[in-house]
Amino acid sequence: MEKIREYLDEIDKMSEKFSKIDSKWKSIIYSKKDDEKFESLEDELEDFYFSAVKFVIETNEDFDKFNEDVSLILGKKAFVGLYKKMQSMIRIFRTMQDLSKKSDPAMFIMECFNKAILRRDPDFSKDEWQNYGFDSEQKMSAAISVISAIVWNHTHMEYCKKTAKKEFKMLTDLDDSCCAVYAEIFDRHFNELRMKMLMNDQEEILSNIQILVNVLTNEREQ
Repeated sequence: MEKIREYLDEIDKMSEKFSKIDSKWKSIIYSKKDDEKFESLEDELEDFYFSAVKFVIETNEDFDKFNEDVSLILGKKAFVGLYKKMQSMIRIFRTMQDLSKKSDPAMFIMECFNKAILRRDPDFSKDEWQNYGFDSEQKMSAAISVISAIVWNHTHMEYCKKTAKKEFKMLTDLDDSCCAVYAEIFDRHFNELRMKMLMNDQEEILSNIQILVNVLTNEREQ
């Protein structure tokens, strides 16, 4: 597809630009060395790569083939570093893309709060995955896990309603009405969520939000 070719051409141009800064960048980027010179390169590459990945997923193009092409441009070491950094974000986007195709994703978000976050219904996904149009119980469980992780991370960061909506939109790419529903429920129940976080096993909750920590760090700093 022409659009994918444009993305690949742009990544190739970025590679050439980075080489002018340091010809060895492909072997250094995403290394354990704390080199500020490469931080901006990493941010630029991550933002553009994720934009391209979203397009590939949304248009049902060959995701593996796209990554093979990116790896050929960047070199295996640089690509592996990039993908490891972005894989949590890609996983979240893939899961929420599946949710966006359902008839009423906003209702599902509300039910997640009522049956999986504020209260615990252990049979929620087992009994109701077909009602929400999921292909399997596992896919519904994955969506619940992602939304729960986002909620606990936002609670941990003590986000206001506006910030919660903005970040939920960034992570999920759901439409504005769904993001508004999420932000409204989060804001309304913030004190209850915060109390649950204080009372519940901190280790368990923090492990649930770990998949988002690296993903969100760069976004907050921008």
